[in-house]
Amino acid sequence: MIKLLHTNNPDGGSVPVVVDSDHGGLRVSRFELSRGIVEGASGAFEAEAFFDTSTVNLEAGEEYDIYVWVNVLTENWNARMMDFKPIRRIEDLEPSWDFATPSAGDGPVHAVHVKTSVQPVL
Repeated sequence: MIKLLHTNNPDGGSVPVVVDSDHGGLRVSRFELSRGIVEGASGAFEAEAFFDTSTVNLEAGEEYDIYVWVNVLTENWNARMMDFKPIRRIEDLEPSWDFATPSAGDGPVHAVHVKTSVQPVL
């Protein structure tokens, strides 16, 4: 499922956020993007993704890996962030995740792409 959100652009104005959720159904309901100091790099990207778990369907007793990839698309660069966490129950999923990268991109922010995936652990 594809969903279009908007968030404040840390460089001014707003920026589109394209959220791509696989068949597992983990949706992002809100996304925030900012700049800060990450690993000593000033102007680096920081983000927070807020989840809507209402459509996630997990089989009882199974373990799942939740993956989230964030791509901040600037004029000449793709600043990437990623995280994953194993869970057994949807209640184990934190309502939001923080992301950071020492990359400041190259030029102004044009868009953000967020991909979520729910994968059973085999």
